[in-house]
Amino acid sequence: MKLYFPRMMPLNDCYMERFSDALFANLVGNGSQGGFVIFLRDAREAICPIFWQTRKIRRIVKSTLSAEALALLECAETAVYLASILHELSGSGKFKIKCFADNKSLVDALYSSRSVEDRRLRIDYCCVTRHVGARGD
Repeated sequence: MKLYFPRMMPLNDCYMERFSDALFANLVGNGSQGGFVIFLRDAREAICPIFWQTRKIRRIVKSTLSAEALALLECAETAVYLASILHELSGSGKFKIKCFADNKSLVDALYSSRSVEDRRLRIDYCCVTRHVGARGD
């Protein structure tokens, strides 16, 4: 296996894409695992991985939805941090960050006007929606 880093356009012509996923109660002791990957993509569609991570979710969660939300939140926070570093390096404007999640229930819950039942998860949802923004952003 090898990583390929293509020739990219200048940083001000690039944006970030992030993908997150989680597994509920798949570890010893019913722990859950989350992971994500963040790519840098340019206008010519050249793509380069710049960060990836998988590990045990630091908190005990009660559902797949909770695990997915925490993985997405960690992915969002890391992407915002990396975007600020790239902004410092390039001197360009804000980096656009596109977010992808494979759990339809999570996406529906994030854009719903109804509150989730798990009170602790409500705070995480607020943080995620703050990072993600409006649908299509």
